[in-house]
Parts: sequence; C-alpha cells; structure tokens
Amino acid sequence: MNKTQLPHSIVPERLPTTTQLLTNYPNPFNPETWIPFQLSQNAEVRLTIYDVTGKTVRKMELGHLTAGSYSQTEKVIY
Repeated sequence: MNKTQLPHSIVPERLPTTTQLLTNYPNPFNPETWIPFQLSQNAEVRLTIYDVTGKTVRKMELGHLTAGSYSQTEKVIY
C-alpha cells in the first residue's frame, strides 16, 4: 500500500442518496420478516404495516436514526 491509499477499514461508508425501503426477506408470508432500509439524512423513523383491506396491522416507532444503510440483520426493521 502506498502513502496515498487508506486501509479499507477506515474509509467511511458512503451515505445513500435516497431514503428507501428495500426488499424484505425471507418473504412477507413467513411469520417473521426483516425489512432493510436506507436513510439519506437523519430522520425520525416509523413504520406502519397494513393488511390488504387497509387495516393497520402493526406500528413500529424506531425513533431518531442517523443517515446510512440499515441492511445488516441487527439494524433492519424486524
């Protein structure tokens, strides 16, 4: 490694350019599912899940989160 290269471990993570929900897994028909997401800026995060008739099934308040990717198992919505 030359003097101008930084080790990969100290290079900061690139922030997402858009805020978005990503594909949940394993799938929505299992009794449990994980929902990864990205925040382009710090934000209060809430998720409301509706059934096919529009009735609220579950509400989750995640609170204030910093910008970044929430795709690792310990960071996703569960």
